[in-house]
Order: sequence, then structure tokens, then C-alpha cells
Amino acid sequence: MATKGMDTKEKIVQSALDLIHTGGFCATSMNDIVEATGVKKGNLYFHYSGKDELGLAVIREARRQYNAYLRDRITGDTPFRRLESLLDAIVSFHRSRDFRGGCIFGNTALELGGQHEGFSDLIRDVFREWTVMLAGMIDNAKEAGEVREDIKTEVLARHIVALLEGGVMMSKLSGSDRDLTDCVKSITAMIRP
Repeated sequence: MATKGMDTKEKIVQSALDLIHTGGFCATSMNDIVEATGVKKGNLYFHYSGKDELGLAVIREARRQYNAYLRDRITGDTPFRRLESLLDAIVSFHRSRDFRGGCIFGNTALELGGQHEGFSDLIRDVFREWTVMLAGMIDNAKEAGEVREDIKTEVLARHIVALLEGGVMMSKLSGSDRDLTDCVKSITAMIRP
């Protein structure tokens, strides 16, 4: 059973996630979060000692939500179709947000990568998880003869993550899904035998 404190903590994280996803970590102040949640500043600091602790909680929650979203949308009767469904889910997620905010993980990597070890480690883990997930899907598709075999699986998986991050960033700038959908089309064309 959720307690009032747990509900407050969840409300803080979700509001901060929305603000940071849209505006970035550095541009989001603790006062912005107080205003968005209606939680008193003292209560906010009771739950989180500072912006860094709250920011790390936000990235962990964004990771949990996004990974669950992706897992729930992987479908298909062949390994390649399951891979396509993952790519389609990524496009659908960003399209549903009108590309507002782009990728919270990519944004945070650009904003804080190399400056804050905690954020760098966490974002590196997120990208590593995606790479491992894609590598497993690629290996299954290779075994089925649905994906070219001349590119090492891990290299191909990292390349796909990088292409998707670039496609999301370009769609964020243009406000159009064309950049990301073109990216996905090029991925599927590139990996076919």
C-alpha cells in the first residue's frame, strides 16, 4: 500500500521528469519543480537532498518507463519483424510527444556527460542496455537469415542506437517525424541481406 510520502515522492519525480525531458536538466530549477508539483520546498528537500539526487531518480524512472514501453510493444512472428516492431515503437513514442523534448537520455548525455559521473554512468548503462537488447534481436535475425552477417552484431547494435538518437534529435529540431522515419527506413534497408 502506497503511503502519502511515497505518493508525494512519485509526484515529484514524474513532474520533474516532464520538466527535464522538455527543458533539460540545467534549465529546470528546484523552484520549477515546486511550482509544477505544488509541493512545499521543505517537503521536496525532505525527499531529495538536492537537484542531482532528484535528477538521477528522474533518469532512473524514465529508464524504467521507457524500457517497459518498448518491451510491451515488441511483437512479430519472425525475429526481423520483432526488430521492426521495436523500431516502430520508438517512432510511435516520439511521435506521441510531437517530438517535444527529444530523447531525455541523449539530451542528458549531451548536457551532463563528462561533467557528472553519476549521470554519465547511468546514461551509459541505458545505452548499453539498448545495445545488448538490439544485439540479441540481431543475433536471432541472423540465425533466421533475415539480417546480413558481414557486420559484427555489437557494432551493428551500437550503430543502430547512434542512428536512432540522431534521428530523434533531428526530428526534435524539425518537429517532423520524417527525420526519424527516414532513419528507421535506412536501418532496415542497411541490415537486410
